[in-house]
Amino acid sequence: MHRLYFILPLCFVLALPAADAQSRKKDKNNAGKEESEKKRRSDFDLFSAPEEEEETPSEPSFDLSKRIVVGNQAYQEVIRSGRYRVGPGDEFLVTVGGDVRKTSSVPVSAQGQLVIPDVGAIDLAGLELGAAVKRIQAGIESRYRGSSVVVTLGQLRMFPVAVLGYVKRPGQYMAQGVEPVSELIRRAGGLIRVRDIPASMRNIQILRADRGEGIASGDPPDSLRMAGRADLLLWHRTGNPAYNPFVSDGDVIRVPIQGDSIGVTGAVNAEGYYEFAEGDRLSDLIHLGGGLTDGADRGHAEMLRLTDSGAAEMRVGLAAVLAGDRSQDIPLQRGDRLHVLLEKKLVTVEGEVKFPGPYPIEEGKDRLRDILTRAGGVTEDASLEQASVVRWSPEGEDPEFERLKAFPPAQLDKQQQEYMRIKTQEQAGQMAVNFVRLLREGDESANILLARNDRILIPRASKTVTVSGQVANPSAFLYNPAYGVQDYIRLSGGFGRTAQKKSVKVVRGKTGKWFDADQVKEVEPGDTILVPEKPPRDGWRIFLEGMQVVSTIVSIIYLIRATTR
Repeated sequence: MHRLYFILPLCFVLALPAADAQSRKKDKNNAGKEESEKKRRSDFDLFSAPEEEEETPSEPSFDLSKRIVVGNQAYQEVIRSGRYRVGPGDEFLVTVGGDVRKTSSVPVSAQGQLVIPDVGAIDLAGLELGAAVKRIQAGIESRYRGSSVVVTLGQLRMFPVAVLGYVKRPGQYMAQGVEPVSELIRRAGGLIRVRDIPASMRNIQILRADRGEGIASGDPPDSLRMAGRADLLLWHRTGNPAYNPFVSDGDVIRVPIQGDSIGVTGAVNAEGYYEFAEGDRLSDLIHLGGGLTDGADRGHAEMLRLTDSGAAEMRVGLAAVLAGDRSQDIPLQRGDRLHVLLEKKLVTVEGEVKFPGPYPIEEGKDRLRDILTRAGGVTEDASLEQASVVRWSPEGEDPEFERLKAFPPAQLDKQQQEYMRIKTQEQAGQMAVNFVRLLREGDESANILLARNDRILIPRASKTVTVSGQVANPSAFLYNPAYGVQDYIRLSGGFGRTAQKKSVKVVRGKTGKWFDADQVKEVEPGDTILVPEKPPRDGWRIFLEGMQVVSTIVSIIYLIRATTR
């Protein structure tokens, strides 16, 4: 028994660090979740559910006894689509001309027939609107010879449409044939994200049961066939209603998760990576990128395609594609990247020069100093230490980095997270150019030949050092070459109560790289000193978790003693 008195305190002491580590892990996970909830507004938000929304009924009640007026624009869209099929509940206005013109409102019966007095029953079930109108006219003219017959659709029927998948309120909704897929998704609360993975905007499936199959005959859902696809992003970009089709009776709209991507960069209005859809062509990617800019090269572009053996660079023609030649509009594959060049061989000078802007070059002849001279030279405020030349190259694409970008951070292992952290700190396409040696020391080895689409970036020199995080007065201070990290922290009022004093970081203004404070011998202008916060601790929770561990250990000891007696 005396041994137990000694073991119990020892177990409690050993349990506290374990419980504390578990608490830290929970706090870190919670912080990560909060950070992932901060999202930049994007195309996805156009069709997504709002973050805060009052509870509303999932579907308003429809009084089917009331007449629903069909607007002329919606009616004309139905006529132009040629896809609307007549069914029970539709109502036609039939006007027969002669000495006396007579107009009658005739509904389609549950059997799909239009019963007209003195004419009889005309079978319309499943016919497209144009064919149904012609059949009605032929039936009436056979009875009233020589009379003019005008047939119009007066009222559209209501029918159920199921909306499933990644929407806020999946379920069944009553719809009309003049409502597109986007309207049904809107009524279902919009698209959502689940565990940071967004719903698809470009691969929304429209499922439909073949006649005599599916729900009506009691067959399983597997009998539904793929009847079409909605592409809300291309619809938003182009306004083409073919990407946002009208719904039909019994449709099932299924919103899947977002899939693989394709990308477009360079001389387009909306650079970025977009979801891939089967059947995508070069013209679709240009539309997704918002079209070409005024200075774009409309003759050719560079395509990067990922293969099993690596990345392959292709030169693709744009002139025929832009002219609508589908034979030249090459199909795309998952992971394709398109880079649209500028029409002229230009480089761009940005930042602290007297005349920033684009400059034409002669490749193989013009060098960095030549273009800086044409731009009037650098200003007094220029930071030559931070200046850079950025060059786009398909070889600069990292297939693994592009693949991992599609996954939420929580789904990556530690090695992948570290890889992503390192890659995001890299300057894509940045050339190894030392502006200080070139402009101050006259070292011509840094005077590189420029290439088409190069960007020369000359930032403004920072004369301050910023201290942020858990200090008394976070702010920026004038740079003093005699000051170190601790001196700037003292200027900011010293450490705060919750500061992690041994985890201070220095973020270099020149490179954006992070270093531990004890590794930094000299603070430079533009640097940021970051003092992190200690993770919050819940003392009572730690105590309870520690006691649980102690209780488990004591139970094991008793079991051992009981079995050895």
